[in-house]
Amino acid sequence: MKNLILGYLALGVFLISTITPIVLYLSTFGTAFSSDHSRWAETGAFLSGIYSPMIAAMALIVLGFQLSLQTRMYKDQKIQSDVQMLRESAQDYLNSLRNSLDPKCDPNAPSAIEFLEAIDQMSMDDLRSDDGRATCALFAREHRTVLSSWSGISASLAELAYLDDPKSDLAISDLKLRLIRDFSEITCIQLDKGIFGVSLDETTPDLYTNFWRPEDA
Repeated sequence: MKNLILGYLALGVFLISTITPIVLYLSTFGTAFSSDHSRWAETGAFLSGIYSPMIAAMALIVLGFQLSLQTRMYKDQKIQSDVQMLRESAQDYLNSLRNSLDPKCDPNAPSAIEFLEAIDQMSMDDLRSDDGRATCALFAREHRTVLSSWSGISASLAELAYLDDPKSDLAISDLKLRLIRDFSEITCIQLDKGIFGVSLDETTPDLYTNFWRPEDA
């Protein structure tokens, strides 16, 4: 709506700027045609002096609009490409995680699930304790694929959030719904807590938590 109003205003200014010089000229010198060649030359010089700068200005405005439109289109295409790439990357990690937590695909899956259930029972103080860190470290060593897959999913979610675009917001919602559908929200929280415990001495844990918030624990 705002762009439409601005378009109408620009059209109005253009029409007024175009018509006003002609009206002033005709009201001053009359509407009669002259047979004098010099009068025609003077009229041409007048019109050229008035409209040449206007045409040049309009050309610059149109060029600027085209550049702005191309920049916006490039940005949209770049965001769409980034969102698609991150969605595909997250899907690959999701498939790997699904296989790692499926006893039919990975014989170590029951052990990984037991670790997650144990970590889920830990409070924030437990996770920060020596025993808690030792448990998380052991989980990371024995089930590296589980944590690396979840870390990859979390990183994809973080990068999508960084794009700060409606397309990326939609992709985040869709990915989270798929994670909850495939693993349940409880499992997602358990994985978040596992990543938090492992990353306490490495990076900022908040980067890796999407379903569980340490500050709410």
